[in-house]
This record gives sequence, C-alpha cells and structure tokens, in this order.
Amino acid sequence: MHTDPITDRILLTARRLGPLPRRVQPFPDERIDSYLNRLDHTNGLRYGTIEHLARTNDHGYLSVLSQLAGLSTDTLIRSMPDLRSSADLAAFPDLQGRVWPKRAHHRTACHLCALQHGARPDVTGDVSIWARHHDLVCYRHRRWIGPRLGSASQFSIGNETAIWAAAKTHRKFVEKHGPLRTSNLYFDALHIIDRWFGWRLELPDAQRLFAKLHAQHEQKRSADIWTAAYYPTTIALLRIMLDLHGARYSPPLAMTLVESARDRVAHDVTAGYHPTGWHDPFLQWLNTQPSPYDESGHTEVLQ
Repeated sequence: MHTDPITDRILLTARRLGPLPRRVQPFPDERIDSYLNRLDHTNGLRYGTIEHLARTNDHGYLSVLSQLAGLSTDTLIRSMPDLRSSADLAAFPDLQGRVWPKRAHHRTACHLCALQHGARPDVTGDVSIWARHHDLVCYRHRRWIGPRLGSASQFSIGNETAIWAAAKTHRKFVEKHGPLRTSNLYFDALHIIDRWFGWRLELPDAQRLFAKLHAQHEQKRSADIWTAAYYPTTIALLRIMLDLHGARYSPPLAMTLVESARDRVAHDVTAGYHPTGWHDPFLQWLNTQPSPYDESGHTEVLQ
C-alpha cells in the first residue's frame, strides 16, 4: 500500500497507539464508515487509512480505533451502533431499544444538528446515521428529514401541526404495537396511498399541504415534498390498518367489519371515497391474510 509522508507519520503513531492530531466526536448513532471518513479527512488522510490501521493492528480493532480517535471504547460503543455486540447491549442497559444495524437502514442526519455537533458536511460530506423507520422529522430544528439519503432532501416544516401530530402519533404506535408490526403496516399504507395517487384520487388535505410546502421550497424535489405532505394522511390510514390487523388472521371477514373499515377510510383518509372493487389496494390488503411473525427480538425495523 503506497503512502504519503503524512500517512507514514500516522502509521508510526499507530504502532505506538497514540492519538491522532485532531479529534472528531462521533454523531449519535453515526455509521462507522461515516465517522471514519470524517476522521480521515480532518487529519489530512486519504479515505480508508484509519480503517486499514485498525484492521491490521494486533491490538484489536476497537482498542486501536479508541487510541487513534482519542476517545474511550465506551464512548465509541455508545455512539456508533456498528461497534455494538449483543454483550454490549447487556452491559449497557441504556442501549436497550436503541438502533441496531442488523435491523436498520441508514439515512442522512439532520444537516443543522450535524453542524451544531461540530461536523462539517460541506467539507467531509453528509453525516450518515442509523435511524428508525419513524425518525422522519427533527424536532429541534423543525425540519423534515425524510427517508432519503442526502441533506439536499431536507427542508423546514415550521409549525405544520398536521405533520408534528402525525410524527407523535407514529411514535405512540411503535410503543404500543412494536416496531416490526408498525413499520410493516406503515409501508403497506404508503403503497396503498401511492396506488390511489396513481389513480388521481383526490386527497384534499394532503394536496393542500403539498401545494403549501412546494411554494415554500420550490428548489426541492417534488418527491420529497410529496412524502412530507402525505405523511399525515399515511398515519391516518396506518391507524385504521393497525386496528384491523388482527382480524386479517381469521378470514373471511365479517361484512359489517369491512363496511365499517370502508366508512373509516372515507371519513378519516380519502375525504369521501369508499374503497370499492377487487382492484382497490386497501380492500386487497384487508382481504389478504398476513404471514405470522415474531415481534420479540426485533430491536428496530427501518426503511
């Protein structure tokens, strides 16, 4: 591996397990790749240098990374889910219920939170974190973070009470029904609404919110605005689907239950449209028996 003079000096430092010249604090729940990229860049190293040093040193990856970063192993474990083992979850009770990469997906941290934390997204790139499927807003900066990668998709949602109420309700659903069931049905709800959208079905509340947000953020992608604007409508549908989920295990469904579900959708979600016909995605979902699954052991389910 060819190295430049700076890397040669770092290699010597690594052999003595001394700290790098410049420290970088990890962002909460940051991915290890993201952190190492920032640590490399801040110390004038090429990408992958620190990873190579830690992997090829005889003292153990976490121990060497701790020495190089100038941070305790506990700090690294608490900050970065990639570094946690099952034993760590048992040793640190406060980590129970936190994000675990084996059941997670990554996304971009709030751009403003990253700046406040000392990160330099403009220099080293966006901070990439592990996040839960319902972590879609930044309460501190009143921003829509969304499910996509890249800070360019983030924008202010100000005092849009419908979005804030939906986010709080979404969290309550996770607490009550568990992350696995809630995330599965949340994505089912997204799919149903996307099908209705393709039919040009009128969803007045969502469309009014889309028009308002789009006027405020004309430079943002319509797809990102759409996701935020339709979020309250998605959560309204999710509420109904969670209530009906248990009944789907025992088909055929009683007609009174189906009619009640159609009425609820018309009143709470579609502003008058009653799901009708075999081709309607909500009725298809309602009449499909779900596969059994075990909620236990799933720390998080993420997009």
